[in-house]
Amino acid sequence: MTKLERVTSHVVIRGRHPNEFVSELKKQFNSTTYNASRLLVTESARVQAESQKLTYLKELGEDGEYKYVAKIDKKTSKLCHSLNGKVFKVKDMIPGVNAPPMHPWCRSTTVPHVGNWREKFFKERKGKYQVEDDTTKDELQQAKVLGKKIYITDQAIDKVRYVDIPTHTKEENQFIQEQHKALLKEAKENNDSNEVAYLLKDGKVTKVYGDQDSVSFVPGEKATELLFNSKPNSIIMLHNHPGQSGFSLNDLGLYIKQNSVQTITIVTNKSQVKYITKTNKYISSVAVDLLTKHFYNKNERLIKEKEIENYLKDLHQIKMINYNVR
Repeated sequence: MTKLERVTSHVVIRGRHPNEFVSELKKQFNSTTYNASRLLVTESARVQAESQKLTYLKELGEDGEYKYVAKIDKKTSKLCHSLNGKVFKVKDMIPGVNAPPMHPWCRSTTVPHVGNWREKFFKERKGKYQVEDDTTKDELQQAKVLGKKIYITDQAIDKVRYVDIPTHTKEENQFIQEQHKALLKEAKENNDSNEVAYLLKDGKVTKVYGDQDSVSFVPGEKATELLFNSKPNSIIMLHNHPGQSGFSLNDLGLYIKQNSVQTITIVTNKSQVKYITKTNKYISSVAVDLLTKHFYNKNERLIKEKEIENYLKDLHQIKMINYNVR
């Protein structure tokens, strides 16, 4: 096994972010930080794609299919744009040809494609079987509401309230309120009311643009370097949620593992503010263990906000965080 393969295997097996191993790779290859990061991120994506293929072959068979999913924003390459949504046979899956990474820093991924087999199965057997579904009409309607983007208005920006976050001073909380308003204005005027993240540190603001569903911290960029290289509890992360939803599993994953982030907030596009903040009793490993206990083997898209709140409640009971998500 080469040095690169060894480091890459650590990234994939441990589920760690490639940036955590950049310094090690930099020393071994006598490379710059940028080149080491680029190499590690790209190689990790290749290994993950090959691992996905093995899983698809096992679960779907050679005749199974997968769909190419590109991260769509201003930075998306033309190649990934052209492949986004296309369906391929699992047996033909080749990284760099019809699967990520298609280029350095590639952020695309793949998902299993099952087509309309479920609908076809029950249509052919109409009257013999019923689909078990305990989802109520109200739940379905609520899911539609939460997923629909709300366009930001000037009235919503004006209505953003002051929130007393207990781990911050009054002056800091006033600054957070001001930046919540600035963030919504930024999203409204420059990002089609989609997600924007602000990283606040020492009175300075670092901005990251995302799409309707998420914000990505790309290796090598200023915001990402800030997250990974800053001192513990030195950053406040603000972001908006266009669909009114609460904290997601992605939000929690980033927050609990990044010691640099003390507080994470959501200001929805209708001006509601939610927050999680770490106390001086916070221990990252304990938070990660609890996260695994709550959400291991669960489909992220099926996780309800109440389940997220129960996890936060457990952290609060052991005095590791304070939060307000309502």
